[in-house]
Amino acid sequence: MAIPTNLDAATAIDLGPLPAHVVQDVYDVGTATAYTVWYKYTPVASDLVLGAFASGDAVLYTPRLEVYQDAFGTAIPQALTATNRPVQFPVEVGVFDAYYFKLVALDPAATPAVLTLDVRRAPIDAARRGDLCVIDDARWFPAVILSPTTDYQVRRFVSGFGPDVLTHSPGYGFPAGEVGDILPDGTMLLADNAFDQTVYCFDKTFTAIATPALAAGGIRSNRAANNFYVASGGTVSVVSALGVITATHAITSGAALAANAAETLLYGNAAGDSSISRWSLLTDAPLAALAPPVAGIYTVDDLLVLDDDTILAAYFDNDVAPHAFFVRHYDPSGTVLRTYTLGHSSRLSGWGHIAYGLDSTTFWAWIHPPGADDACLRSVFQCLRVSDGVLVAEVTHAEYEDGGYFDPDPLTPLARFGCSISCPFFLLTQDEAPVTPLLGACPVPTPSSPSSLPSTGAAPVFP
Repeated sequence: MAIPTNLDAATAIDLGPLPAHVVQDVYDVGTATAYTVWYKYTPVASDLVLGAFASGDAVLYTPRLEVYQDAFGTAIPQALTATNRPVQFPVEVGVFDAYYFKLVALDPAATPAVLTLDVRRAPIDAARRGDLCVIDDARWFPAVILSPTTDYQVRRFVSGFGPDVLTHSPGYGFPAGEVGDILPDGTMLLADNAFDQTVYCFDKTFTAIATPALAAGGIRSNRAANNFYVASGGTVSVVSALGVITATHAITSGAALAANAAETLLYGNAAGDSSISRWSLLTDAPLAALAPPVAGIYTVDDLLVLDDDTILAAYFDNDVAPHAFFVRHYDPSGTVLRTYTLGHSSRLSGWGHIAYGLDSTTFWAWIHPPGADDACLRSVFQCLRVSDGVLVAEVTHAEYEDGGYFDPDPLTPLARFGCSISCPFFLLTQDEAPVTPLLGACPVPTPSSPSSLPSTGAAPVFP
């Protein structure tokens, strides 16, 4: 083949409308060189998140994808690079004229060197009651809404707010962190742990309504009282569905905490081990522990109080792999009602988490089945019946961390979009209608025709 013509940002080939799929032979026989080439894409109003996948082969030609926000080589805020691996990233419509994709030939002598570049738009479908919402743990990246019934189906992403979502312009990403929860009316309270620890309150349409002056170490909703309990340093605060701090308690709890329905007792983890502490919310005085530590090096990462005031506690083996993950069901006296064994979960993907079901008859667990060397393969979400532990539903989703596909086999991705690996999750408690793309008043995109760019060779099929 001849020397490619798209050798820099100034000569980048325009991908045109999405989805775009192009195959280019970047090797020139005359110069015996595999060249670095460039492509570009101009975002349109319906773009929220894009997925890009640059691939070659598994051994000789392994192109590195770099994404830039202008022709001057300014990296996008996410600073994405990926070698033979898909990526996903939010788009700032109206801020940048074009996004540039640089495909670096890591070995200029590699031959054959056939580049396949696939760029597509993430879905923007209405979120539904019962959908899984996963907050990203990395700054600049959006939250994602996942189907609770269909494997690898992303409904949409939620992006476009700033570190201060009430005053900043779009483009900074949705609050990213490790704690957050939702009320029955759809109100969410989330901590931006990845930026400045600020807590943000959102309504069911993901519109910011308040920023209570807290730095959250833990957040749990109280569904009976329709409010949130927030652990912040040496205090636990109560935040209303309007994002207003209504009470503050002199209680020191870890990230795992939950109050009973009458708001007279608080359960939490203050010892740094796997014990579960208990306090009076009437006097803030410590009471006898609900449960002692379990044998081994375990942490209590989540606590849920159900409608009947029984308690669910998630235990994760924080010692050597394989890491056991199980949930215990306690009555208010500390008696163990039942134990739900959830197998093993990778520590490289954070820890296992649990969340409320749509009612107190079920709860959901998030598991990261480990592969070789404890590597995580994907996210598995299970819905279990509280009364007997029967598996009611299970769904699997792909994982993307810092925007990059996380599976050890990146050339055959399970899905082109997915969720972060270590973050809070919860079930949406209200339908979202109509769809609000959140980076401007954008219409729902309809499938566009494939790119008319010339291609050679057989193009792989992506899910």
